[in-house]
Amino acid sequence: MILSRILVGLATLAVLCGCGGTGATTTTTQSPGLSACQAGSDSVEPGQPLIEISPSGAAKPSTVTRQARLWCYTTLRVTQGGSATATFGTVAACVLTQVGSGVGSMVSRYPANMLFSLTEGAVTCASRTAQGQQAQAQVCGEGTVYLAATSTTWDATCGADHMFRIKVYRGSVQVGYAGGKPTLRPFSQLAFDPRSGTGKISTGISFSAAEISTFDTLKP
Repeated sequence: MILSRILVGLATLAVLCGCGGTGATTTTTQSPGLSACQAGSDSVEPGQPLIEISPSGAAKPSTVTRQARLWCYTTLRVTQGGSATATFGTVAACVLTQVGSGVGSMVSRYPANMLFSLTEGAVTCASRTAQGQQAQAQVCGEGTVYLAATSTTWDATCGADHMFRIKVYRGSVQVGYAGGKPTLRPFSQLAFDPRSGTGKISTGISFSAAEISTFDTLKP
């Protein structure tokens, strides 16, 4: 896919996994050519004891075991039951995880004007956009989540087949996709299948205890 080639060319690769053991903590430096993107105080924190971050052009990943700076166009990849909490300044914080036996993958501050692009797996997010501020996130390359409400908690999943699902726990979001730009409110969900080009909105959905616990953890 063209997007995959772009990501390989642009991205910094970070692999997060539920592996045993720890490695030496390495301070990473900003990759060249990223000055046009303002990541501000973006950071990433491992949910498991091992993170590998590879700046563009690096021969091999470096290992960090604590919170690290999240540069623009960084690819986070979660495997083996690991997780990563990505914080985008004061605008949002999201936990990246796998779905089933797949991987979790997102690219920070990509495409332009987005907080991130979820390319596979799941994110559970708490958005803290200020009054009048609007942030965006891309899901599966097929949908755009518009965040313009304070204290919004939501999650999204993206399959390898580019089917996606977005649901809201608190607050509201708009989702732009091939079928329109609906507003999702608490306990509502949009599921989209690009193969048929159809989207379905459901209301009165439920959230698991684990999802609610994650939302509570991310609250400011």
